[in-house]
Amino acid sequence: ILYLSPEVLLSYSIEKLIGSRDISTIIVDEAHIVTTWGQGFRPDYWYLGTYIEKLRRFRYKNGKLDLTSKKYNFPICTFTATAVFGGKDDGVNEMAESLYLRDPIKFIGKVKRSDISFDINVNTEELNATETIVRKTQDLKERIKTWQKNDEKSLIYFPYNTTAVQAYRMDEMFTGLFDEENRGKIGIYTGQISKSIKKDSAIKYKSGEIKTMFATKAFGMGIDIKDIKHVYHYAEAGNLNDYVQEIGRAARDENMLGIAHMDYYLKDRNYAKILFGMSAIRDFHVES
Repeated sequence: ILYLSPEVLLSYSIEKLIGSRDISTIIVDEAHIVTTWGQGFRPDYWYLGTYIEKLRRFRYKNGKLDLTSKKYNFPICTFTATAVFGGKDDGVNEMAESLYLRDPIKFIGKVKRSDISFDINVNTEELNATETIVRKTQDLKERIKTWQKNDEKSLIYFPYNTTAVQAYRMDEMFTGLFDEENRGKIGIYTGQISKSIKKDSAIKYKSGEIKTMFATKAFGMGIDIKDIKHVYHYAEAGNLNDYVQEIGRAARDENMLGIAHMDYYLKDRNYAKILFGMSAIRDFHVES
């Protein structure tokens, strides 16, 4: 059994990894991220299907089909607990298409989380960008203050790394977000934060030494913390699949009820537009 990231798999020929052995099965876990993460966060997921499909065909040599090359024959199994099935955000069939799955057999389980409720506040005032940030920061400050006072764990999702870091460091736009008393109870976990800081934050968060985590969607796979009560989105997630996964971090303890929170402002659409732009496939991503 080989556990490989797409980045490692796509960096080598398959023969360098397994020699002359055959492939019995390829399993893609957390398969929804093939498309949701693959469009920008980790592009190698986007090309995973093409790589796997090439393994099932004869290769080309000097511009001609080489019938002596190795052709693998194997099934593909995919697993996910958060992909949207059906509708305009159909992540299941999008993933199947990206991985070139041929007439896949689908097993759809029960996904409804009755132990998570929603607290979505919509503000329709016409505020400019600066006013919006001031109000959003005040909203978040009051929520953190309450949750810290009640000794409840909260997970704060920011749309991208820079915003999370600015909030954590209390840069100008986030001045006064929390006081020194609560400063030591907040950790940070994003894809661009150093491994040592991420690891330290995760350990302290799981043990309860810190009660609030500032994060991006990097805080997801492989993380199972049972007593997160509040999941707060500073701005809307990049897509519905990500949102389903992120709020699913709440109430992993069967005896606990979790709450998904968001204070929505009209200018929040700007975050979604920027995320969409960051995720777009560029010319240099496409192989010639």
